[in-house]
Amino acid sequence: KVDWRAMHQFDALDAAEIGGPTLVIHGVHDPIAKQLFQAKLFTRMTVEDRQWVMLPNADHAAHLEHPRRFVAAVLAFLRG
Repeated sequence: KVDWRAMHQFDALDAAEIGGPTLVIHGVHDPIAKQLFQAKLFTRMTVEDRQWVMLPNADHAAHLEHPRRFVAAVLAFLRG
């Protein structure tokens, strides 16, 4: 659990330790989870079954701003 006022706590996440299928959904205009951070997370994962989806015209609340695209990405990943 991370305190949003202490973003450095996310540094404790070791992406190489993620073992299950993983979907990263990123709003292109997200001011919090910047693209560079998502790229580092994604490229450090060693799990083969992973996907990174970038939602255009979305920010940190992509699931609220574009729920259809968000759900479509999740369903596509699950159907994989």
